[in-house]
Amino acid sequence: MKRPQASAVAALLVVILVSGTYTNTASAESSRLTLELVSHLPLGSYRALALNLGEEVFIIGGRNYTEVKTDIMCYNTSSGETRFCSLRLPEPRMSASLINTGRDAFIVGGSDGPSELDTILRFSPSSLELSVVSARLPLPRVGTFSAYSGNYGYIFGGHTSEGIKTAEILRFDPLTENITRMNATLPFGRAGSAICEVSGDIFIFGGMSNDNVPTDQILLYHPSNDTLETLDQRLPYPIYHTPAVWWQNPVAPGIYLFGGGAIQGGASTQLNISIPTDKIIRFDPFTYKVEISPIFLPSPRERVSAACVNGSVYLFGGQLAYSASDEVMRVTVGPAPAKGATGVQYTVIYTGIAFFVIFIVAFLIFVKTVRRRDLRARENGKR
Repeated sequence: MKRPQASAVAALLVVILVSGTYTNTASAESSRLTLELVSHLPLGSYRALALNLGEEVFIIGGRNYTEVKTDIMCYNTSSGETRFCSLRLPEPRMSASLINTGRDAFIVGGSDGPSELDTILRFSPSSLELSVVSARLPLPRVGTFSAYSGNYGYIFGGHTSEGIKTAEILRFDPLTENITRMNATLPFGRAGSAICEVSGDIFIFGGMSNDNVPTDQILLYHPSNDTLETLDQRLPYPIYHTPAVWWQNPVAPGIYLFGGGAIQGGASTQLNISIPTDKIIRFDPFTYKVEISPIFLPSPRERVSAACVNGSVYLFGGQLAYSASDEVMRVTVGPAPAKGATGVQYTVIYTGIAFFVIFIVAFLIFVKTVRRRDLRARENGKR
């Protein structure tokens, strides 16, 4: 009776092993995000502004690796073609910030190369009109970061020609063109932070301090009551010169930061200096969860321009180690996995293992049978 039981066990093992499957559930929904090169700009560009209108994105000012630009380029996301607008900026301008009201956009401060600027430009993309508004910044400054909330634009930080970073928060009224200094201030002066408005509140990420060291802080400004808080959550590493885009995609919505100058260990940490990164950070503005995306830029870069159009994020140019990129990249959501799959699924037929188990079980049965025969033979010999 014991041998049939052993055989039954062996058969059961064979059935289990032959029908066995293995499923790898390590991949998340965010792995469906894809990044692809879709076009090239006529020239390398970084420190530029990106403003979307329908299917078009205006790339305003900035610089290539040799000079600051007055150009306004227009990229069509449908055709992948870029044209130069007949309209140009009144002077070269880079590292400005943008207040987008949905109708007009306001270009705040920046630098023409030798000096910082205190002017604010009104740009109407639908009519291609450009004018200088009456209001001016309290001091010329570059590296400000701005957002639109409610009926006002909010201008944060920046640094002066002496390199001093300010902690000021200014409110700009697009109707009256007046500027008001708010009571709230940043925890310390900073420039080059990433900024994004979500549901009326304004999130601020990283930035360069007066000590010329990037920070990993995440700030939350409430325009409704002019208060600012420092979140307990931090970025994965100190960073600045990265764009922030509120991307409401269906699988991993959040505020995305693309590249930037970062301190990520090694020499950059030992020397306390930032180097360009190829990483993409995702921040959930409702849970405050921070994670590094599973996709990366094709090479480390900072000062990228970014805009969200028709459910995809378009990235323009960026500063490479010793050059200005002309690449246009698109970040989008790939196809859904097969129904019932939770990541990459593998079905494995364990034929070799099954035969090995059968052999072991048969060998044990054989050994046991031989031992019984020997034992019986000895007993008969004694008799």
